[in-house]
Amino acid sequence: MKVLKYILPVVAIAVGIAGLVALKAAQVKVQTQTPEKQIARVSVVTIKPQVFEHEVRTNGTVTPRTETTLSSETAGRVVGIHESFVNGGFFKKDDVLVTLDDTAPKAALAQAQAALAGAKAALQREEAESALAKREWEKYGEGEPDALVLREPQLAERKAGVLSAEAAVTKADLDLKRTKVLAPYDGRVRLKQIEEGQYATPGAPLARVYATDFTEVRLPISADDIGYLDLPLGGVIAFDDEQAPEVDLSADFGRETYIWSARIVRTEAEVDPQTRMYYAVARVKDPFGSTQPIPLLPNTFVNAVITGREVEQVFVVPRRALRPDGRVLIVDKQSRIKHREVVVSRTTPESVLVIEGLESGERVVVTDLDLVVEDMPVEVVKGAVQKETP
Repeated sequence: MKVLKYILPVVAIAVGIAGLVALKAAQVKVQTQTPEKQIARVSVVTIKPQVFEHEVRTNGTVTPRTETTLSSETAGRVVGIHESFVNGGFFKKDDVLVTLDDTAPKAALAQAQAALAGAKAALQREEAESALAKREWEKYGEGEPDALVLREPQLAERKAGVLSAEAAVTKADLDLKRTKVLAPYDGRVRLKQIEEGQYATPGAPLARVYATDFTEVRLPISADDIGYLDLPLGGVIAFDDEQAPEVDLSADFGRETYIWSARIVRTEAEVDPQTRMYYAVARVKDPFGSTQPIPLLPNTFVNAVITGREVEQVFVVPRRALRPDGRVLIVDKQSRIKHREVVVSRTTPESVLVIEGLESGERVVVTDLDLVVEDMPVEVVKGAVQKETP
């Protein structure tokens, strides 16, 4: 036991020394390396002065040029209807859309014509008697004859009778013509409101129709955008006037987008008191014609792009190039970042118009950088060059 007392500590020390030696042998040498400095990679666009054509985007709802409620001007039963007199039907000007029973108007016209013939005959007799009375006075009378002697009141009465009878004939003839309801223009039936066999009374609505020669769109324009357009604020311009601002109207149907060409023909007479918006009216000619992509129906909601004024010698850069502080970033010839103060004349969702602060051929950064330091070196990974414009 005394031997073990001295041997065990020696064994423990030996085992510890052996473990340290093993750990030392298994230790991995770690090599240290200085990290390389990272250089930001940016995309740029090389700018050139351009001629820029302003555009103003707005929207509106299509309305017909003219919409009319057709009504009956006389009473009668409906005895005939045009084959196109249905909801959505097209018609031409002066087509007979509705025919009323004309039996009573024909009888009234015949009576009026008979009364006119009688009134004319009575006038002829009275003229003969008046002439006879005048001759007898000239032969046997003395001095100036009295009007009654010459039968002038009776003659005037007969003339008035003829005029009254002629007016009655005109009215009866008009009532007869009113049994046929004619189309006031080339158009389309929006809503049919009477059927064959029904009785129409004066003023009763027969249908709502609208003209199809052109449609219009009322477009709101802000006071800021007015300055970019050549609008006829003082009146109306002809549709075919080359100075009339062009408008592209568009609407989506499923996956397809259709575009119609239009022109501004007038502006409204006042500014909206609630929204302070101006209103311009664009016109689409022949909206149902074969030249249109699809018919442009009333109440269609459309987006509009109005062509505005041209400006020269401006720099058009992508909208994302303008930083929140109102400056842009330039990459100089040494591939270093430079901050540049610019004067912007207009900002659109896609681009920025710069009129001061840039020079032709400079490279504008279009990459969104979180941290930017003046003279920071960068690597240009892509460069787009704008086309030169005359």
